[in-house]
Amino acid sequence: MRKIGNVAQVEQFKPGQRLQMHDVRIHDLRHSYASALVKNFATLYEVQKPLGHSKSQTTERYAHLANHTLIQAASLIDKAFSK
Repeated sequence: MRKIGNVAQVEQFKPGQRLQMHDVRIHDLRHSYASALVKNFATLYEVQKPLGHSKSQTTERYAHLANHTLIQAASLIDKAFSK
């Protein structure tokens, strides 16, 4: 990656070209994938299935990233009682 002004630009790589990413494991990529889904409003069920988690408890480790749904649920209660 190189910077042009304040913008980081991702360089283009040719197919088959080796990337110098020695500290990245497949597990890291799966975790990043799951985290990105949850942060972008995917349900834990929607994260569980593509990752192949047989138990929902495995996927629940990402639940802390979904605080936005808790806030939405709390606002529903506020609306219900404010009428």
